[in-house]
Amino acid sequence: MGRIVSVALPTTAESASGPHQECVGCASVSPNGADLASGSWDKANRIWKTESWTIFGGRLEGYENLVTDISFSPDGERIVSSSHDGTITTLGD
Repeated sequence: MGRIVSVALPTTAESASGPHQECVGCASVSPNGADLASGSWDKANRIWKTESWTIFGGRLEGYENLVTDISFSPDGERIVSSSHDGTITTLGD
């Protein structure tokens, strides 16, 4: 069963785009709406706290090409992302 989660948008361009060095190609909101994971053409993922639009942790790197998809597990404990280089990465427990 799906549900709609409403989150506030960033209020400045810096908070919205500063941490990625290239276009954001994919994003996913956690099941509880507290986090947003983003994947970019800069070959990295980021996790944002949606209440403050601050980055949780650092830049999650390791791909050789752009990030093509990112998604939270149904329980919100893991994030799975994929890259144009054919790599799939799982973050979390």
